Amino acid sequence: MNRNKTDRTGETNMSNEGCAMKIVEYNNALDIVIEFQDEHKYRTHTSYQAFKKGECKNPFYPSVYGYGYLGVDKEGNVPKVSEFKDGKNVHTWEYDRWQKMLQRCFDNKYKEKHPTYKDVVCCERWLCYANFLEDLEVLKQEYNWNVDEKLQLDKDILHKGNKIYSLENCVLVPDYINFLFIKNDTKRGEYPIGVSYHKRAKKYQARCNVNGKLKSLGLYNSLEEAFNAYKVAKEQEIKRVANDCVSKGFITKDSRLYNAMISYQVKIDD
Repeated sequence: MNRNKTDRTGETNMSNEGCAMKIVEYNNALDIVIEFQDEHKYRTHTSYQAFKKGECKNPFYPSVYGYGYLGVDKEGNVPKVSEFKDGKNVHTWEYDRWQKMLQRCFDNKYKEKHPTYKDVVCCERWLCYANFLEDLEVLKQEYNWNVDEKLQLDKDILHKGNKIYSLENCVLVPDYINFLFIKNDTKRGEYPIGVSYHKRAKKYQARCNVNGKLKSLGLYNSLEEAFNAYKVAKEQEIKRVANDCVSKGFITKDSRLYNAMISYQVKIDD
């Protein structure tokens, strides 16, 4: 037995993130176990040098926009945030969705540039990336999208005007469905959605994207007539896409998404 063996168990320090740490097991300088001194009591293996330099990362520290944290899964593992792809490390698709969601909720500069997100927040559960990943699997299994589809996390389709990102309020949809509900408020100007003023004709023009192409719906004497033409065309297009998804086996007629799309109503103040 080596009576001169150093035992640094109980030694404390602060991480560079400002989290209190304590050594709870000391095997040697290259193998120690630390415990973060917060309510989560997360433990991890590291080296004594990393401990002294404060380089240890606490997965419960809110490192993303001051609110989001990685957390741990049911097995106690910190979820991965990147993968090796095309010769470089990039964020996983799941982490990218989570990070962008938090940006819309908590980045003040983003909110100033995109005022429609002014009052948008996410549920407390989704502040934790591990929880978000767990719920994302539920959303992935809800519909039978093509494996190569680029899916977006949408909070507005199921509940129009919704301001809270959560499992109950969100749905995963491909780009072509997500685009159906994008309003481009900053580009629209003073007129209702789908309406512009035709200077030469001195009338109001209605236009709508139908099957991927911008279609003219005619010229009208009033804003209301032009908007109503757009409203009819837009609601028909949303229904067409919904039924097309059913016919291709992507969604079912009793699904949340189908019912939301079929009943969706365009309002003049959208």
